Amino acid sequence: MKKSIKILIIISIFVATVISTLIMNIQSDNYKVNKSKEANNQEVKNNVTESENPEYSEASIIAVGDILIHEDQLKAQFNEGTGEYNFENNFKYVKSHIESADMALANFETTLAGENKKYSGFPLFNSPSSIVDAMKNSGFDVLSTINNHTIDMGSSGVMSTLEEIKKRKLIAIGTRENLEDKPYIIEEVKGIKLGVISYCFETPRKGENKTLNAIEIPSDIINLLNTFSYEHIDQDLSKIKVQIDEMKSNGAEAIIFFIHWGNEYERKPNVHQIRIANALCEYGVDIILGSHPHVIQPIEFITSEKTGKRSLVVYSMGNFISNQQYERTNNRYTEDGIMVNIQIKKSKLSNNITISGVSYIPTWVHRYTDNNKFVYEVLPLTEALGSKEKYNLNESAAVWRAENSEKSTRMLMGESEEIIEDGAKQVIN
Repeated sequence: MKKSIKILIIISIFVATVISTLIMNIQSDNYKVNKSKEANNQEVKNNVTESENPEYSEASIIAVGDILIHEDQLKAQFNEGTGEYNFENNFKYVKSHIESADMALANFETTLAGENKKYSGFPLFNSPSSIVDAMKNSGFDVLSTINNHTIDMGSSGVMSTLEEIKKRKLIAIGTRENLEDKPYIIEEVKGIKLGVISYCFETPRKGENKTLNAIEIPSDIINLLNTFSYEHIDQDLSKIKVQIDEMKSNGAEAIIFFIHWGNEYERKPNVHQIRIANALCEYGVDIILGSHPHVIQPIEFITSEKTGKRSLVVYSMGNFISNQQYERTNNRYTEDGIMVNIQIKKSKLSNNITISGVSYIPTWVHRYTDNNKFVYEVLPLTEALGSKEKYNLNESAAVWRAENSEKSTRMLMGESEEIIEDGAKQVIN
């Protein structure tokens, strides 16, 4: 009996030892597996961190020129069935380019004063607010609202335009609602603080009164519009310099200056444009985007003789959309525009900002007739000419005009393309 008890005790100790060893081995294996998983998870985490925190931050900008709504466009975009205006089709072929940019800018050369003041085209513009819906849906972010047609509908038109743009969560530059608002914006885009400001030239003064398009600027909004005078340029450039310095002190790392200037229908910059561009370069502006001539003017890098600063200047981006067809203006270049693409890169080590790339896409306003109504579509020309049917280029006359538009734009930009290639990747701060 005692022997049996001893045998049972020995067997029990043996079994317990075996089970204990197995448990320890299993725990050890689990520990190894868990450590391996932790290591793998940490490796994945490190890889994600590295991809989310590269050596550089980079932001893409796209800018276009004049957006004008003439009488024939109003008729074309009106739907008799719904009694509403719809402008979505105008931008459907360029939408992918615009919405792909981190910041998209345009010159908004009309007012939104409401239908009570009657919608109208040249010489006093007033457009339906649905044009802004179409622009927002196409990917635009910032609209310059200061130009020679800003006060076409008086003070109330200036304010209602700002209100309608703000309702759609777009940003207006060049005009503001009150003096407490800054005359510029600073927006952080992909980790880069971009300062954006816009100005327009005044027409000759009537006595002491400033004018836009020969209309006296109402006294209640005169200090809410960013304007300059060619006749008083030294004084106005000093004011602009103060604002640029303020933008920098408030954190702007790169400055974009949208400017309405130059002579209408001339494809070369005038002496005023060249002088102002050089002054802005000296003040530290990085990118100058021009509008107003209604035709394209060259792109170039310029360097300040005083500071060594380099700036990119687009003297005029032409018409993005309008009814300024050859038949109306007797000028075949008013149908042409460009989408300017600019890449800005910021080093996370040095905080240096560089323009890492500049290019442009030629555009053309294709106007044709469908069901006895005009249709207006902005075409990215190289793509459209490579796939004509897809872009409704079905008539030989339209193809000929589109081909000539692209050719004339590329010929004008011939020197600029070389300058862009040589001038890209310049440190701008």
